[in-house]
Amino acid sequence: MNTISAGRFQGLGGFTGHMKIPLSRSTVLIFSLPGKGKSNLVQSNPDAFIFNTDQTSTVTTKPAAVMWPGIDPRTGQAVNDDLRPFILTFDHILAKKAKLLELARDDKPRPSTVVIDSITTFSALIKPYITTNATTLGISNRSVAGFRELHGPAAWDAVYEQSVSFISDLRNAGYGVTILAHIVKEKIPLGDDKFAMGVDFTFGSGLWKRISPLVDYSCLIDKVPETITENKEADIIIGPGKTAKRTVTESRTVDAVYIDVLSPEYAGLVKNRVSFPRFKIPPVDGWAALEAHHAQHSV
Repeated sequence: MNTISAGRFQGLGGFTGHMKIPLSRSTVLIFSLPGKGKSNLVQSNPDAFIFNTDQTSTVTTKPAAVMWPGIDPRTGQAVNDDLRPFILTFDHILAKKAKLLELARDDKPRPSTVVIDSITTFSALIKPYITTNATTLGISNRSVAGFRELHGPAAWDAVYEQSVSFISDLRNAGYGVTILAHIVKEKIPLGDDKFAMGVDFTFGSGLWKRISPLVDYSCLIDKVPETITENKEADIIIGPGKTAKRTVTESRTVDAVYIDVLSPEYAGLVKNRVSFPRFKIPPVDGWAALEAHHAQHSV
């Protein structure tokens, strides 16, 4: 990156040359069918803070990220920083966001990446917040007991605005934001009892329309079976009562996890700023390997 001299555009300033954002500082949406490896990938990032809004167990043998809330291994309940069980609300999340912004403002030790796991449960937590604050937010002139009592379009627009501002505020403070999302396969009617299979996000098109302009990468994660071969030494019978060491080849099937920003099957859902090729995520230190792959193709 170079600063443009004042002589090129009189007094305007500006920059020219490559300006590439590292993956850890980018806004990334990672989506898949359930159980394909999204959480495993982000939990391998040692410089990530994960909003565990799904309130689920860790899925990797060596979690490197910081996760919140925690999960009590005895009861399965969500626990706050004081180790006490609590009911997670969007107010708790906003308090953590305020702390993250404070750390950035004061240049204190902080994560590079903030992760939302997942956007569906994150959005669900916003609904009661909107209900409680409906008059303050200007979408109702009276207090209401439930989200359904609010004017539908205005209420959902408020949910989407909270999601967008959460991502934008962290992004503007210098954090990368990684959003985990689920997809579902659905039948699309074609008429005359004919259907085609399609896919869509579980969090709805209204939210996707609002956050897609913020997203640098929208990536599919998929888990596919692969056959691998290994050479091993084994005792082979070579005669009555006699064995010898021989090298034998054995095959077995394993699950391989790939990330893809170019899949034509998911056109409209995938997106990229840098077209890095489909990448096989290793089972250990997956995030570091993906970052290196991204950096290699960002030159």
